[in-house]
Formats: sequence, C-alpha cells, structure tokens
Amino acid sequence: MIGVSVIDIIVSSFNQYLPQILAVIWAFVFIAVILLSYFALKNKTLVPKYSFDRFKSFKKIRQGGKKRPDWTSDLRTDHYEDYFKAFKGLFLVHTYEKPKESSKHYNIFIYISGDESKYLPHIARAEFMFGPAWNNHIFPVTNNGGIIGISTTASKPFLCTCCVVMRDGRRLFMDRYIDFEVGKYF
Repeated sequence: MIGVSVIDIIVSSFNQYLPQILAVIWAFVFIAVILLSYFALKNKTLVPKYSFDRFKSFKKIRQGGKKRPDWTSDLRTDHYEDYFKAFKGLFLVHTYEKPKESSKHYNIFIYISGDESKYLPHIARAEFMFGPAWNNHIFPVTNNGGIIGISTTASKPFLCTCCVVMRDGRRLFMDRYIDFEVGKYF
C-alpha cells in the first residue's frame, strides 16, 4: 500500500506537467528518427536501375562547331531542311508517366509539337493509329485550338502513326516509336 500511495503522489505532482513532458519526449523521438535516418543513408546513393555506362562509347558533340566542306555536308543540310519543310516544322512527340506501383501500364501522351511552326493553327485534325494491339483502329482528334494529341496506356513500346490533315486538305504522314527508355534511368 505504501508503494501505491507513493506512485499516486508522484503522478499527481507531475500531472500538471504532463503535456510538456510529452512534448519533450516527442521532440527527442523526432530528433532520434532524423539522426538515425541520416546515418543510415549517409553512405548510400540513389543508383538508377540502369546505368548510363552503356552509352560511354558514344561520340560527344556540342552545338555549333565547324561546317565540314565536303559534299555530304551539303546533302545532309539539304535533307535536314527538306525534312523540316515537308512536315511544316511539325513533329510527333510523346511523354509518359511511370506506372503506379500496382500497374505495369505507362500513361502515354502523344501530341503534335511545333514551337517554331506557324502551321499548328492550320491543322484540321490528326488521325492516330497505334497498330495491332489497338486493332489497327484510327483515332481522330479535331483541332480545337489547344494541344492536338491523344493519350493511352501501354506496358510495352509500340509504333504510332499519324495522318495530320491540314485545313486545305493536304496530309502529312508522321510516325513515332513510343518507348519508355528514359523511365529506366529515373
């Protein structure tokens, strides 16, 4: 009985300080978790699933540089300019979101880009086709003045073809291989 009464006296005398005591205990726990996390992760680095080492043998170039004076330089320049003119500065591009932890499907966004092209407003519609996995169905998208594009999900790469129909009736046929290579590194 003496032990119980001593405990009651101690508890009653500290009862008014209980919120402050709990706050101090939580502060110590928080600091301990932070310090333990810091020391546990101190020597660890985030390593990508895939390494960029496989690209070590690639030749590194910078923008600009000297123009080569041989005939192939002119041929390649002509090809570059013809390609840009043929597609009116419009290009089929894509981006994607990594799948959620429980899914293997990427959310894919495919659209027409042409930051320097004056022809975006001249597009009437774009007709996208993704191939056999989509039963070779053609998905038309009308130009409503915003981004001209479409979204889908996929778990593996595929070829996207697109027929861009201009308002004057001309057609541009574009294609893009839709892959998820960048996602492997981040």
